[in-house]
Amino acid sequence: YMAFLIPISWLLFAINDLSQIKLYLTKCFPFFGQNDAAVFAGDFLKYGRMYAISLLAAVLLSTGAAEKLYERYKNSMAVVLGLVAVFWACIFCMYMGMDDPFLYFQF
Repeated sequence: YMAFLIPISWLLFAINDLSQIKLYLTKCFPFFGQNDAAVFAGDFLKYGRMYAISLLAAVLLSTGAAEKLYERYKNSMAVVLGLVAVFWACIFCMYMGMDDPFLYFQF
């Protein structure tokens, strides 16, 4: 039920005018209607390319393989440098998102 309630609750933040409600709902729940505008032909490829690295990392890190690999090479300088690089990449991403407006700014 949460997969249904969360997109409905985000409706307040996702649309700018009331004419967009139907489009928003058909995009969130394309299986409820026969609307061709719900899913565009290139959507899966577009978002697949955008999130391929994140999806691959999520699949690999959700298994025990990453922990076993770390335990095997944890004293290696390459692992230490890799973890430092990931740490600084995370800091950079947080810094780049610091100027985002407050969530309820336009509410």
